[in-house]
Amino acid sequence: MKRIFLALFVLALSSLPAAAQLLEEATNSREVAMIFHKISNIKPDYGLWASYTQEYGTALAESKEEVLEEETLKMQLAYANLNVDYPKIVVRTSVKANVKQGRNAVLELDFEAPDPIYFPYHFAERDYAVIAENIDVLKNIPLGVLEASYIRNKLPLDKKVYLVMTAIPYKTDAKNPFVVEDTPFWLMLSKIATLEIYNRDLESLWSWKASWYTKAMMSTENNTKLQ
Repeated sequence: MKRIFLALFVLALSSLPAAAQLLEEATNSREVAMIFHKISNIKPDYGLWASYTQEYGTALAESKEEVLEEETLKMQLAYANLNVDYPKIVVRTSVKANVKQGRNAVLELDFEAPDPIYFPYHFAERDYAVIAENIDVLKNIPLGVLEASYIRNKLPLDKKVYLVMTAIPYKTDAKNPFVVEDTPFWLMLSKIATLEIYNRDLESLWSWKASWYTKAMMSTENNTKLQ
């Protein structure tokens, strides 16, 4: 069951319909791996990572050594310039939504996956799992009466919607991997900063932003202006 879950989520993260490409770009596996290593203070094997780039994979045989050197340098620079104060990870996936109306109206989101819910990434012979704290609260989101009516009228027949989540990782476990059916996943804990839900027409159905994230971004902008 868990293996099916992983396959479904990899598909959902990488194969959303063309219309969804207008949404904020999702963080790719290489970027997730880089964030994990930076937070863990573990320098990656730049040469190995460079060998997994498209540029190296498609290079002519006589150019591979030169391309590998160039891509290795790019990896080193990207890692050195990565700011881990607020290294956001943008997750885009599809979930099933349902609205229960009435005095205690709620928006129910079904990830169609067993607990614990996590987002898997694979890069350069390693698997990473991004865990978003308190993601279970999304299973029952309180709504106002008008809000519930609006969302329900905008849901497609199959109830599938796009979920775009910004998560801010803050802690990793680089010693004890989380094993799922003999596959070790390196964990990265994160806090949910923003959430947005869209239907297939990319109409916004519901959104939320953490107050701490708003304050952090305002502080960052003010500090940038002072420099």
